[in-house]
Amino acid sequence: MTAKKMLIRLICMAMLLVWFGSYAQTFSLKIRPVFGTEKLVLHKQLYISSAGDSLYVDGFRFYISNIRLMKKGNAVYAGKEKYHLVDAEDSTTWLMEIPAAADTYDAICFSIGVDSVAKVSGAMDGDLDPVKGMYWAWNSGYINAKLEGHSPSCKTIHQAFEFHIGGYLAPYKTIREVQLSVKNRTNTLYLDADASTWFRGVNLKTRNSIVMPSKDAVKIADNYSDMFRLVVLP
Repeated sequence: MTAKKMLIRLICMAMLLVWFGSYAQTFSLKIRPVFGTEKLVLHKQLYISSAGDSLYVDGFRFYISNIRLMKKGNAVYAGKEKYHLVDAEDSTTWLMEIPAAADTYDAICFSIGVDSVAKVSGAMDGDLDPVKGMYWAWNSGYINAKLEGHSPSCKTIHQAFEFHIGGYLAPYKTIREVQLSVKNRTNTLYLDADASTWFRGVNLKTRNSIVMPSKDAVKIADNYSDMFRLVVLP
């Protein structure tokens, strides 16, 4: 083998090692919209809330931001892409690639919503672009999470309900922090987002439209702070 061929082979091997090393340092976070134990199907599937209301979900969107990986209480990774909009109607938004090895952490932390830094900076681009439908122009701020649908319990036009949850100032701050312990670290981490938690203690006959910061918005935010759970697929 000539010296030139040997050099080419060594370069190719080095490139492969870099590629495999880079691949090994990445894992996927997969969000799965659900309602209770059922897959979330928009528009068509009838669900029953914990308050006994029958309902259909027509839209389910929320921001995940400031993802951190923890090891023994210390952050070992903080994402550079701070804001990610998850839309139940668009499965391409359910997957996030995390540039960290799957065995380097024992917990994952993130926020539901958009922090005050982004809220006071005005409209932005990417997932924060107002065309995404998550920006209150009248309030110069972002909606942290949104759930819409219809129910026979709602005495509204088209029997609709709408929960647009935002607010970053006390006493109506609605961004929520999530921390989940991770025992089974694999190359794909599955995380269910359970829309049914939004309805805990919520009677759709009397509470079916929340579209501004308020005590009711804080109640819903407290509910959806528990909507995430890690799942292990067989």
